[in-house]
Amino acid sequence: MQTNRPWGKAVVIGGSYAGLVTARVLADFFAEVVLVERDAVDEDTGAHQGAPQGYHAHAMLAKGGEILERLFPGLREELREAGAPVFDYGQGIDFLLPTGLAPRARTGVQIQTFTRDELERRLRRKVLALSEVTLMSATQCSGLTRDASGRVTGVTCRPQGAEAIELAADLVVDASGRSSSLEDWLGTVGVTVPPKRIVKAKVTYTSMNFDRPEEDHPNHPDFYIAYQMLFAPHVPRAGVLLAVERNRWTCSLLGFQDPPPADDTGYLRFAESLDNPHLAQQIGRRTVQEPTHRYTNVENQWRPYHAVRN
Repeated sequence: MQTNRPWGKAVVIGGSYAGLVTARVLADFFAEVVLVERDAVDEDTGAHQGAPQGYHAHAMLAKGGEILERLFPGLREELREAGAPVFDYGQGIDFLLPTGLAPRARTGVQIQTFTRDELERRLRRKVLALSEVTLMSATQCSGLTRDASGRVTGVTCRPQGAEAIELAADLVVDASGRSSSLEDWLGTVGVTVPPKRIVKAKVTYTSMNFDRPEEDHPNHPDFYIAYQMLFAPHVPRAGVLLAVERNRWTCSLLGFQDPPPADDTGYLRFAESLDNPHLAQQIGRRTVQEPTHRYTNVENQWRPYHAVRN
């Protein structure tokens, strides 16, 4: 990290993955970074209510792992010690494409699989340990402040159970994701944002974590990921099974206009309907499982802020 910080104070709205990584980067350049998160979180919080995709399948691709390791040295090894496997992309995946099963061969590209819960908890601990970073938990941002020239000077926010306050800042970063109110805030101060574009995927995820054999156990399969790709409308059902930390599988079943069931029997039957049999095989062998989660608000939104002219 840099020792000479040319700027004063930055405010980051949103304390999930994007906000945490943003705060880590800004801590190299600002004397103070305030992380404002609407959920009640602390250094032990992983997945939380404001990040609804936090309970579903995630994996660390090669470039992302390289960048995070540079920002958080030792992160990959910490996750590995917790049981998150690192493996070759071409060798560790049983990957069923619409055209058939992908060949398995060494690529030299290393990836790692773990839960979003585990990753976010470890990142939050590391970021909050930085002397430059302050967390405002359970605090809702409600707008921007500007000076007479129109320059943004900070945000207004309201901590839970307290009066609204203003936070002055040299830089404000909105990392609040899908729940962002930035478009409305800009409109309030007279900035016109062109209409957003939305692509509705019409896909529902239903996910659960359950027990996985030890890697050296004879019942552990020869893959760390089993995947059937969704290719709607021709392949309307899909799923992914990831080996994650603490000897567990994370399984996310996906349906195009066909929500995968959340009950145990229906969940297994949905998996059995897939052409990749390995997901259903592992689900059927489970002896311990965690609560099932569903996510239905799957759409892509593009707000063309770069086109703002005023």
